[in-house]
Amino acid sequence: MESYYPYVKPNYVTKDGDTPVYIRYNYDRVKRAFIPVNISIDPNHWDFKRRKLKKACPEFEKYEQKIRKLENRVGKIVEYAHENYLDPTIEFVLDELKKDTVIKGRKDKSFFDHLDDFIEDSKGKVVNDVIKDYNSLKKHLKGFAKHTKQEITFLGINYQFYQKFVDYLTYHAVKPDESKGLATNTVGKQIKNLKIFLKDCMRKKICRKIDLEDFKTLTEEVDKIYLTQEEIDRIANLDLSDNEEWDQVRDYLLIGCLTGLRFSDFSTIQPFHIKGEFLSKKINKTHRTQTIPLKPEVLKIFEKYDNQLPKMNNTKFNILAKKVGEKADIDDEIEQVYKKGSDKIRTLHKKYELISSHTCRRSFCTNEYLAGTPIFLIMKISGHKTQKSFMRYLKIDENDAAEKMMEMWREREKAKVKSQEKSESVENEYYAKHLD
Repeated sequence: MESYYPYVKPNYVTKDGDTPVYIRYNYDRVKRAFIPVNISIDPNHWDFKRRKLKKACPEFEKYEQKIRKLENRVGKIVEYAHENYLDPTIEFVLDELKKDTVIKGRKDKSFFDHLDDFIEDSKGKVVNDVIKDYNSLKKHLKGFAKHTKQEITFLGINYQFYQKFVDYLTYHAVKPDESKGLATNTVGKQIKNLKIFLKDCMRKKICRKIDLEDFKTLTEEVDKIYLTQEEIDRIANLDLSDNEEWDQVRDYLLIGCLTGLRFSDFSTIQPFHIKGEFLSKKINKTHRTQTIPLKPEVLKIFEKYDNQLPKMNNTKFNILAKKVGEKADIDDEIEQVYKKGSDKIRTLHKKYELISSHTCRRSFCTNEYLAGTPIFLIMKISGHKTQKSFMRYLKIDENDAAEKMMEMWREREKAKVKSQEKSESVENEYYAKHLD
């Protein structure tokens, strides 16, 4: 905890026989500053035990007033910092002392006011889905404050806060369907976004430095589905001529599965993005222009709509994509296992029930990998920056892995046999030529 008081250095005397008076500011046990009052006194006029000027000093009233004025100013700066969730470092205090105006304590913005500012400032800098995630964080923080009956402040955010918040999210947070408790990955997303907000506040000096090292972003591997090439073909071959809406959703689903684009990107394709057999478009998440090769099936869909896809929102797509999957008989039973705190929750679904816009990108990456496309090429198209993040999109089960390895062994064996045959052919030609 910070402290400050009048101070004279023991056994320190200038050539004139005087000693300077300071306000000593202790930020912590190690960091301190000596702020000069700009007066010097006879050391005999200082009470070292009581840290004050003796009345025997000829200029007692004048010097006492200067000492108290500077001490009170330092106190107001420290108080202001605490009230406004700032870190009263030595640099902060010295910078404020250089200002002509006297700081007045104020507490005009709460934790949630700053969170609202952060969300508003983020608009236009991140995609709408991220803004939704930030609003979700705000909802859960308000729910946590109500649950604990405690006000959330920057000063109260520490490791104990983190533990209690994670416990609330895991067992008490209310989901849209009114059930309670979030899955591990959802809890992890809330902590990740909380850390983003807090780091932004620290950079802007809205709050003191908060140790976030132990604020772990919880994650777990969840068995997300992908559509096999055979299932994609089944969807493509559906006759949906009697239902225009389902037909449009089917086309969206195919574009997503065959380009690897996110819904926010393939749902906003315009005619000028299509350049022959390629699509060139600025990606919403990275704001970088990406070039995507288009398969004949995708080009055919664009031709169907004169390169102007019908408008559709993500919610509608996710609902109707499941209907299309059901019609295509994509009904294998899928068991999903996820953690909720220390408990493992097992659920059983028909595969079509799990189809969503996220399925498209996962399907593209996995099918291209299984088809033998080099990883670095797939990553260039999908926009993944690291192999680690890319690997999370590959959904290959034991059978896929075994078949892929067997296929590679066969290819190697064929190449080996072909090499041997070529070598023998060259050798035979050589002997035949010289024997002649």
